[in-house]
Amino acid sequence: MSHRIDVAVLRNLVAAEIASQGWKVEARTEASGAITSLRSGVICASRGRAKVLVEIPPASTSISDVVARQAQHDKSRLRCLWLFSRPDFPLSPGLPAAFVGRTIAGGYVARLPGNGIPSESRSAQRETDWQQSLSLAELISAAFGGRFWYGTVREGRPATVRLDGEFTKCDACGEWTNLCRAIEVLSPYPGSHFALYQLEDVPAHLLGELMPANLAASKVGPIRKRYIREERSSRTANSCIRCGTPQPGPELVGRGGQLSPITQFEIMVSNRLATATALLPAARWRVSPAADSGTAKGQ
Repeated sequence: MSHRIDVAVLRNLVAAEIASQGWKVEARTEASGAITSLRSGVICASRGRAKVLVEIPPASTSISDVVARQAQHDKSRLRCLWLFSRPDFPLSPGLPAAFVGRTIAGGYVARLPGNGIPSESRSAQRETDWQQSLSLAELISAAFGGRFWYGTVREGRPATVRLDGEFTKCDACGEWTNLCRAIEVLSPYPGSHFALYQLEDVPAHLLGELMPANLAASKVGPIRKRYIREERSSRTANSCIRCGTPQPGPELVGRGGQLSPITQFEIMVSNRLATATALLPAARWRVSPAADSGTAKGQ
C-alpha cells in the first residue's frame, strides 16, 4: 500500500463526497492564527444551522499543533473531523479522527483505531493494528449521516444484557434463588461487547439501567447496594427471591462452582449508560451500519 497523500486532491475528493450527502461545501487551504505550522486542507460544510469542518493536515504536522487546533474548534463550538495520513494520532473522545491511506488500486481507505495498540506503535501497513477499515466514501457518509460516534454502546439503541450466576438455597427461608454474579452486555456493534464480573464493578446508579426492576420470573431477587449488618459494610447484594435476605457475596464462587447463564433480555441504552461505558477500554470512534442512522453524540 502506498501512503503518499496529496492534501489538495484528497480535500477535493472529500468535498465532493460531502456535497453528495446534501451539504453545502466550501474547500480551502489555510493556516490558523498563531498555529502557522498547521497548514491544512480545510473543508467547511453546512446544512441549515449545522456546521462541520473537515481538516486534512500534512503528514509533517505535529500532533501538538493538531490538539491546539482542536481546542480552538472546541472553544468556537465547531465540530471537526480529522483525516490523518500518519497513523500515530491519539485516540480520544475529543478528537474525531481517522487514518486515510491509499490502496494498491489507487483508492482511499479509512481506518479507525482502538485501544489495543498504542498510537506510537500503530503501523500504516498492518491492517490488524486497526479496529475498523472502510472506504473513504463510507466514512464520509457515516460522519455526515449520524453514524460516526464515540463510545461502546450507543444511546437510544438496543443492547442485549445477559446475567450469569449460580443457583443457591437461602439460609434464611430455604428458597432457591438465582444469584447474579456477572453482567454481560452484548452490543450490535463489533468489538463493543463487555462483561462486568463483579457486581461491585457496576455503579449503583447504573443497576437500574442494566436490568429490569423485577426478574422474579427468572428467580432473581432484587439487586441493589445496601448495608449488610452482619458484614458491617455496604455492597451490591443479591436478595432472596422470597424473603429479601441479602445473599452471600461473590467470594463463595470458585469453590467448585461455575457461573451459568441465568437469563437475557433487551434494553434501550440510556444516556447515563452510554456515557459510563464510553470510559471502558472498548470505547472508540466507530462507524455503525447504515440502518443505525441518527445523530450521534460524538458526531
